[in-house]
Amino acid sequence: MKKLLSVVVLVFFLHQVFALSSDIKESYLPRETAIAQLMGSVLEPVNSQQMILKNSNLEVPFDHGISKLGEKYYLWFVNPLDPGNYTLIIERILTDVNGNLEYKDYEQKFIVQGNITDYSVKPGAIYSKKDFEIYVNLYQESEKTITLDFPFERSFNLKNGQNKIYFSIKDLVGIKSDKIRIGKYDVPVYLIGNLSTQTQNYTLNESTTNSTIIEVEKINQTNETTQIKGFNVDPSFILSTVLAKNNSNYSYSFEISNFEYKEINVRFGYDPNKFLLNPNKNVSIEGNASKRFEITIKNLTGKFLRDAVIIYVGNESKSLILELNITKEDAEIQTSYLRNSTKESLYYCSELNGKKCNSDEACSGNEILSLDGSCCVGSCATINEKSKSWIGYLIAAVVILALLLVYLKYKKGGNVKPLVVK
Repeated sequence: MKKLLSVVVLVFFLHQVFALSSDIKESYLPRETAIAQLMGSVLEPVNSQQMILKNSNLEVPFDHGISKLGEKYYLWFVNPLDPGNYTLIIERILTDVNGNLEYKDYEQKFIVQGNITDYSVKPGAIYSKKDFEIYVNLYQESEKTITLDFPFERSFNLKNGQNKIYFSIKDLVGIKSDKIRIGKYDVPVYLIGNLSTQTQNYTLNESTTNSTIIEVEKINQTNETTQIKGFNVDPSFILSTVLAKNNSNYSYSFEISNFEYKEINVRFGYDPNKFLLNPNKNVSIEGNASKRFEITIKNLTGKFLRDAVIIYVGNESKSLILELNITKEDAEIQTSYLRNSTKESLYYCSELNGKKCNSDEACSGNEILSLDGSCCVGSCATINEKSKSWIGYLIAAVVILALLLVYLKYKKGGNVKPLVVK
């Protein structure tokens, strides 16, 4: 019974730990390029800035990247020159843990040992809809010949130092979701070639799969419209309480993710007197990729700031709301990030293009709840007070008419006496 219970606990534990996994090897040569697939439930885009390499709890600088190729994530990194025990960490991956959505850090330990490798490649994963390049660093003095198999099989002569290899996709039809051989490395790629406007013009061959045809149909549909179907701003609301300091700037980061197959161009609307945004010009994000931005609040005056950055992609826009409160108490310092919310109650009435009606006004449109109370998305109309004033006018008219009738009656009868003042 105890053994059975131990097995159940072990299985449960393994389920928890290995909800995310990868095929990173146990050991690598110095300078060797590691290429691996990140497997498991990844519920929001992951980018290279979430990757950290540590040696004995010290961060180590390294060339690296991570890309979503179709429905799979591939990561790569060039291993350090110094042998030792290393840990790769991918921070804050949104995943499913026993039915609950949680942010988890994925960690994988490995060893760098042996003699330096003969050559490395970077990047180790490619997503492209145009011709691309791969860099190969040869670490030995003598030249070395390697074999390439894309776009056709050929040989390439490496020289000491960095070598740039050019790859053309002009003759590629449809999508190539596969691996290409760069000498001893198999580099995963997701290449979008020439797409015919009619799917039936696509030539089938033995290597064509149903999934490829489906992908071609999807992209053909995308090419027929300029509508942007999917991008996300994360977080959408930053609420921060910071310590009061003289001439201090406060910086935060956010991420824009592109869920399209095609590249998108991003524009920003914000007050440059309040914010510094980096990068902020000529910003483009490739398909199925993300880009991180840093926003700095400058020239803060007073104890409160609330403003927004508007992100434009095509004809659509989304907002990043920033609210900053100043405090003198260390215990009150905190920053909260609200993700992917569209509820009106997160905004002030003015941010919803609404108005707060006065007590003598009524809302002629929709009335919703905002951060500062009831908000009228429409117009505020003054309540018609003259609806009751006519009653007073009528009473006055009746009184005057009655007095006039009495006066005329007495005058006609000759009984009206002059008023004598004593």
